[in-house]
Amino acid sequence: MKFFTAAATALLFSAQALAGITQYTLSIEADDKRVNGKGITFKHEGAGINYAFVSDSSAKFSYDDESK
Repeated sequence: MKFFTAAATALLFSAQALAGITQYTLSIEADDKRVNGKGITFKHEGAGINYAFVSDSSAKFSYDDESK
């Protein structure tokens, strides 16, 4: 899955290069035009049940490099 690899790589290198809080969003990079550029959102229903959805918006994550 290209989008998870790209997001993980960006997270690792960007967080190390920049100090402070950095925001990330997850989006899909695909050959299929129906989903290319769409965002990924998540839903947690408890007891270890989690879902990931393709949507027009995407989940936003913040990472604080100083406090880790």
